[in-house]
Amino acid sequence: MAVLDQSYKPQLHTDVEVLPDSELGFILHHRTGGQNCRISKHAQPLIPFLDGQHTLTDLQSHLQQAVGRPVSLDQVATFITLLGHQGMLVDSEARFDAKPMQRREGCWSRLMHLRIPLVQGDRFLQPVAALLRRLPAAPLKLLLVLLLLNGLIAPFLLLLTSQIQLSFTPGILDTSGLMILAALIVAEIIVHEIAHGLSLTLLGGQTRDFGVGIHYFLIPYAYTNTTDAYRLNRRGRILVSLAGPMVDLSLLGINAMLLSTGLLSPGASQIIIIWMSFQATILLWNANPFLPFDGYYVLADLLNEPALRREAFRYLRSLPRRLLGRAAADRHTPRQRRIYLGYGLLTAVYMVGFLSYGFLLTLAAFPNYMR
Repeated sequence: MAVLDQSYKPQLHTDVEVLPDSELGFILHHRTGGQNCRISKHAQPLIPFLDGQHTLTDLQSHLQQAVGRPVSLDQVATFITLLGHQGMLVDSEARFDAKPMQRREGCWSRLMHLRIPLVQGDRFLQPVAALLRRLPAAPLKLLLVLLLLNGLIAPFLLLLTSQIQLSFTPGILDTSGLMILAALIVAEIIVHEIAHGLSLTLLGGQTRDFGVGIHYFLIPYAYTNTTDAYRLNRRGRILVSLAGPMVDLSLLGINAMLLSTGLLSPGASQIIIIWMSFQATILLWNANPFLPFDGYYVLADLLNEPALRREAFRYLRSLPRRLLGRAAADRHTPRQRRIYLGYGLLTAVYMVGFLSYGFLLTLAAFPNYMR
């Protein structure tokens, strides 16, 4: 742990953005590295003075005036050290132990979670949001509730009562049918991501961009940059995370109703059945809290831990040093330690199982090459 003297003059990194008005306090967001650091409202008065011109003693004096009570120099130094370890300061790499973390979470993490921005979000979402705000809210909310209820009920009724064979029959779909199916799936993915951005825009945030990416060199995905969701309260952030799955669930219910009519041709029925299978898979996939998809962000907001995944893995990495008595003083609360340990271990077990399963599938798919 870095030892700071009273003459040290900390300076925030130029890529750090302060996201205010969160019920968690404030979020410092590192635009380049993607890190988020939560700070309390009591510490926020120090942020304007982290300009490289004020010493720790100056910061102590400013904070005491802002909060109206004594503040020790150790408390200020601990806060600055936290920012340094999180990579939020200009000299984080030189003065603190953020350099190894920055390499892992900069270059390596970007390769493991590659993102390619494609479209600026607010350019077309703002006009849509302005139009929706002119419409009466009550009927729209009622329609959404009915669609979600239908999505929860209709597929189960279809499974229980339908006489239609709900399985894929080879040979029914021709090339045009496969192209229609692919177009429908791509369109749903696009609408899913637009729903995230539109909900954020309607709640007063800014949707920065839409794009595509790949997790762990294996899992392709589309994404919406909803960094501004941290400006919202917890309920708003959860609604933004759930907006995409709400689209999938609504479409799943509509497809179930179409299929239950029995009026579709065999080819159209096959398209709907495969599309529904995709929708159900995506819903379960997005609900998975062990990968950084919608379910994870809902869990992080429910726990009031905006950087849950990163902090949990960092806590696990520090455990051997803690057991040997070589780690710095633990700044986490008992609740945070329980959360980080539990989530970190469960995620690690899940990832090992997931990668092992993928490896076994590869062996089964190419048996002649593995002898």
